[in-house]
Amino acid sequence: MINEDFQNENEIHVHNEYFINMWKSNKLFTDDYIRLINSHWLEFMPPKSYLYYGWGILFAIVMILGCTGNALAIFIILKFKSLQKSIDILMLNLAISDLILLANSTVVIYNSYYQGPALGNLGCQIDGFIGSLTKAVSTMTLNAISLDRYYAVIRPLKSLGKHTKHRARIWIGMIWIYGLLFSIIPLLDFDYGFTPTGFLISCTFDFLSDDIIDKWIMVIFYIISAWLLPFTIVFYCYIKMSIAVYANSEATNSRIGQSSTKKKTKFIFGLMTMSAMVLNAMTFTPNAIVVILGVLEKKEFITPIIMMLLSLSSNVCSCVNPWLYIILPESSRTRV
Repeated sequence: MINEDFQNENEIHVHNEYFINMWKSNKLFTDDYIRLINSHWLEFMPPKSYLYYGWGILFAIVMILGCTGNALAIFIILKFKSLQKSIDILMLNLAISDLILLANSTVVIYNSYYQGPALGNLGCQIDGFIGSLTKAVSTMTLNAISLDRYYAVIRPLKSLGKHTKHRARIWIGMIWIYGLLFSIIPLLDFDYGFTPTGFLISCTFDFLSDDIIDKWIMVIFYIISAWLLPFTIVFYCYIKMSIAVYANSEATNSRIGQSSTKKKTKFIFGLMTMSAMVLNAMTFTPNAIVVILGVLEKKEFITPIIMMLLSLSSNVCSCVNPWLYIILPESSRTRV
């Protein structure tokens, strides 16, 4: 009874403070949709109009830059036959996934203009599903890229031949199956599915749910499979590669003519390795921390502005990926 009263108070708060009539003008938002929003987000005062417009502009800028970069990366890979290698197939998959993820920002931009979830439940489910799918695919593709580079450096003879392209295609198929499974799980909860978070203009799974089963799903499926395991793989592969590259560079550095080349190779590879690990850490660790706080019911540390920053950071990383992995020749074709 207390929860129902609290929910009713929040609904009154929403009607009094938010631009409900503006949301309804699109014919996609209904009053019943308010009940699907986690009560935690309704405890905060609605953001000012300029904040909505500001976030919309930021997402639009990142979307334009990111879509341009990823489209250019796709063009480079498809245009030049010399790039048709196993790692480039994986990079093509990464660029496609990131392009879709960034294009999905149109939902956030549209909602920002109307200062709330104007696209209603349908828009929220589309935003949540595409966002979860592409983030999972991009995450696992980055893991596949790190593994492919690991084999190229640690086991160079086994990384040659047509079988590596076949292996890359198998990995891509498994990655998309994993992404679909990851993004379908929230939709199995037909009453809720994905829910608005932060400023109520973007949607994700309800990691603030009080349901015990939902919490265990968050702990086991998200934190472990979508953060801890992928980050461990990337960290391990790049650390092992760095050790091998530096050891090989020192062993073959006897000729004066090779000294400058090897130093340059070490510097470029070290920069690429550090950038890749930092980018992965920036992308997934903050999200995992917020999910853990939600599971542990430390909701006072989770604010709308934090959720918006996390959402934007994921898009920024997808904007940087094509430059780090594909467009810059040193980072896209590191062969040691």
